[in-house]
Amino acid sequence: MATTLTPASVAYIDTPADLELVDLSLIPPGQYDLVRVGYTGLWHYRGGETATVDHITVATALNAPGGGRWVRDPTGTPGAETVAMWYVTTASGSDAADGLASGTALATVAEVFRRLGSRPIPTANVVLNGAGPVTLLSLAVVATAPVTLPEMLASHAANQGASRIGVAATGNDLETALSAVKATADAGLGVVKRTVTITQAADLAGLGAGVMTFDKNVGIALPANARVMEATAEGVTDFDDATHGTFALTVGTSACGTQIGTSLNVAAGQTGFPKPFANGAGGFQFCPQGTAQLTVRLTSSVDLNTATAGAVTVNVFYIVLA
Repeated sequence: MATTLTPASVAYIDTPADLELVDLSLIPPGQYDLVRVGYTGLWHYRGGETATVDHITVATALNAPGGGRWVRDPTGTPGAETVAMWYVTTASGSDAADGLASGTALATVAEVFRRLGSRPIPTANVVLNGAGPVTLLSLAVVATAPVTLPEMLASHAANQGASRIGVAATGNDLETALSAVKATADAGLGVVKRTVTITQAADLAGLGAGVMTFDKNVGIALPANARVMEATAEGVTDFDDATHGTFALTVGTSACGTQIGTSLNVAAGQTGFPKPFANGAGGFQFCPQGTAQLTVRLTSSVDLNTATAGAVTVNVFYIVLA
């Protein structure tokens, strides 16, 4: 859609991208507070909102008086609970699609749960990257933030519902969460973590002059049918040298590109660890990386053997489809 939408178009918009073309300067205030946006459900205009735009849950508000954002309503999409089969293709899907066929697949499992919102997890199935189907319940824990058993217990005790831990459910929340863990294991979707550590003393001090990159494998090659979930860095001691050069990490295949995780700054002054890598082209959730040899690369603007301090542990999380 190449043209700015007219006021008459506001009641229903096809996609979040189309919503961002709505020129709010042409519409009287108060007439664009709530909009239905295709398969993604209801969106609200919030004046003064500064949340980061991701085009899926937060969208740009064009020419909004005083600024602001479009924000997706967390209650979900009406009718999503009646869908029996979802299709997700991480390489080519779109979270603005309907997700009801392979040709209109979603890009992420997380979008299925966004559409369900606060509704119970239905007895639906998911065809994931052409494999399966597997039950939606079995993907609930994988598709949301990591959860500890104390968090589950706290959620249950506070009667907050499973939305407290990112899984839409009602009734006995603890039982639902534990059932999801069991179903994930039964489906062969247990999450595996591999780690590798790079330190100044063990890895960099013995390098030759002029060496500004250092590669280290993350264990052996991944098993067949491996699907990478995420890469994170933790246990960071700032990398530094006498001139305070730059130090950054990437995660990729044995060719050491940035397919999994793009540049992550580990030079002096960085905070907020543990933190995830920004996704590279092959870092999307459930990215097929079977038999790949994953490698962490440390790159600097100075000779690495001149580093005076530094240590980092990189974690790569993946599942193996049965």
